[in-house]
Amino acid sequence: MLRGLRSYLREARSQKGMFLLSAIFWIFFIVFLIYPISYTFYRSFFVGGKFTLSMYKLMFSDSTYYGLIINSLKLATITTVLTFLIGFPLAFAMVRYEFPLKGTLQSLMLLPFIVPPFVSAIGMMKILGTYGSLNTLLLRLGIIHEPVNWLGSGFPAIVLMQVLHLYPIMYLNIAAALANIDPTLEEAAQALGASGLRLIRTVVIPLSMPGIFAGASIVFIWSFTDLGTPLMFFYPKLVSVQIFKYSTEFRTNVMAYVLIVVVLLIVTAIFLGMKLVIGRKSYAMMGRGHVAPKVRRISGAKGWLLAGAIVVLLLISVLPHISVALLAFAKVGSWYKSLVPTAFTLDNFRNIRALESTEHTLTSIKNSLYYSLFAMLIDIALGVGIAYYVNRSRLPDRHPIDALTMWPLALPGIIIAFGYLAAFHFPILDAWRNPVPLLIVAYAIRRMPYSVRAISAGMQQVHAAFEEAAQSVGAHPLRAVKDIVLPLIVANVLAAGVLVYAESMIEVSASLILAAKPEQFPMTKTIYVLHTMPQGSDYVASAMGLILMLVIGASMVLSSRIMGRRMGEIFKV
Repeated sequence: MLRGLRSYLREARSQKGMFLLSAIFWIFFIVFLIYPISYTFYRSFFVGGKFTLSMYKLMFSDSTYYGLIINSLKLATITTVLTFLIGFPLAFAMVRYEFPLKGTLQSLMLLPFIVPPFVSAIGMMKILGTYGSLNTLLLRLGIIHEPVNWLGSGFPAIVLMQVLHLYPIMYLNIAAALANIDPTLEEAAQALGASGLRLIRTVVIPLSMPGIFAGASIVFIWSFTDLGTPLMFFYPKLVSVQIFKYSTEFRTNVMAYVLIVVVLLIVTAIFLGMKLVIGRKSYAMMGRGHVAPKVRRISGAKGWLLAGAIVVLLLISVLPHISVALLAFAKVGSWYKSLVPTAFTLDNFRNIRALESTEHTLTSIKNSLYYSLFAMLIDIALGVGIAYYVNRSRLPDRHPIDALTMWPLALPGIIIAFGYLAAFHFPILDAWRNPVPLLIVAYAIRRMPYSVRAISAGMQQVHAAFEEAAQSVGAHPLRAVKDIVLPLIVANVLAAGVLVYAESMIEVSASLILAAKPEQFPMTKTIYVLHTMPQGSDYVASAMGLILMLVIGASMVLSSRIMGRRMGEIFKV
């Protein structure tokens, strides 16, 4: 250990600039990531300054509490299975077949992901509600004679919204794994008599496990800790909703900390389990670097049938988004027992201004724009710094720093937000009196992996020899980075910034928990507040949701144009 420390100090002396970067990163991670999580653990085990497990015993002995965990696990399991059942066939078709409209459909595959189900849930209620579009259609066709409560208790609707939102993540991870399978392995299996479903079951799926596990872990963790969707459907029997309710009692209610710790342990176990399963089993394939996957062309009716099936899937996925857009322009009360609104108006957008005095609607739009801007600037600075450090430094802590950078992928927003709320009560950073700085940092922490990945993709394409050549003729290392590296990765930096900005705009958990005063609300919290108000407020909420959709959509298109095919890499583990 002493020898390792001496080696680190020698490297630090030879790379003073890198050592300074390392110190900055560690301070940031300790203050805004490690400390709040550690504080949450401490509060769950110490009551009145004394160590105790009594609250954990209460949680596991009281069905009121452990039932929340079971319900959340059930939700996440069902959502994960359904996204796999959609994502695997979709990825297989996209990777292995050439068919009409394939390029266009591939570019639209992230479309369902641009708006969180938190917003599109409003539109889904108009479709599946008792007097919504589906019941109206079925009644007119004579298929049913009484309206059906398709939303049920709210649980099925939550599953549906999560599946429609998350299957692109499963698709991206599985598609990447399928593209890396050496086709000669399948040919060998076919020579031994395997074909069709047997070939897929015995060869393709086992070799796709890295992508399947990666996609499943992201989907499971996201679903398990989702807060916005259950709140929009008024479904309280989930651990995330209970933690949200406890966020106003964090000073006195120890059970809130216990639930946070249990959730954190579960999601960490899932994430590490995924890494362990992939790491313990070898999926390497000889000669993979020289062999491309075989693509079979499907033409004629079969090709158009496959394209049509994917188009139908995409249409169903964006149907809630379309519904939100229609509701934004609908006259209040005009969408009742009808397929679509019967009257349209711009009043909902005018009411955004009219409600400013009571609900701070315009202020929330400005807040979201500013919060996301500052989060973007933080993540660009961190992204450039960390990407440079991880790819250029020889210091041994570059691997732990890289791991900490990716940790937020497995760290739900609800845990970060509650940790900030509980741990920061200092003159400079006070989550209760002025949560805005911490809200911005929470946005930045949550989207940091996207920024680092996007910028690292560019950094890896810039050879270190360029900087070494500049330094050999007297250029300072900082000037070499400014004049050589940054111009070469400017497209990646821009893509990272746009993506972080867009994703910060739709952050739900941190916004709902940390933003306490109406004048501090971002758009997502204002939309939630409007949704809980009397009938008619959903129309204004939809107008705000449409504004959000347009901003996110434009940002995703711009980022995708810049990143090209590498865009999908950002959303993979």
